[in-house]
Amino acid sequence: MGQTGVGKSNEIMTVGHDLKPRTKTVKHVDCSHPYDSSKPRVILVDTPGFDDSDPHMEDSQVMSLIIKWMKRRDNNGMKFGGIIYLSEAGQRKFPLLKELLGNATTRDAILHVETKKSQSGKVYFTNTRICAWSVIDKVVDQPCSDNIGLIWMQLADIAQKLPQRKPKPIKNSIWKQIRSMFS
Repeated sequence: MGQTGVGKSNEIMTVGHDLKPRTKTVKHVDCSHPYDSSKPRVILVDTPGFDDSDPHMEDSQVMSLIIKWMKRRDNNGMKFGGIIYLSEAGQRKFPLLKELLGNATTRDAILHVETKKSQSGKVYFTNTRICAWSVIDKVVDQPCSDNIGLIWMQLADIAQKLPQRKPKPIKNSIWKQIRSMFS
């Protein structure tokens, strides 16, 4: 998870799978660890970004897509490893990330990863295959709730609290000029 343009698809591509950026649906890839065959297979999930410039997709809708995907996997008995939340170093804390880290159930399921080197000691992603797998290993190796149902229910509660974005004002565009002719 993360804001639009932070590199979610790119991290999965770094692992060795081909995905197109500007994700509009939830997609997943099944991966084997290239450096340690004793590690379990993982499913990496690429999600649409939050705080997108697309006026037709609110953050709560993005969260709803993620929850639907998780519900389908919960019914298949898949073990939940955790959530990698990507953000740029120094980026303001997005309301969703604050909610996720402030919630007792989801806090332990989140690994917050910054995409540039951070002086704060946080995990960061350097756009290499080794780094991508070290981030994935941190999620797989951390103790997390096996109850994916509990996680998606908490995500649903958090999604209801997300603020709705206000439409962006039209600046000096041709459409503004056309509207003024009919006002």
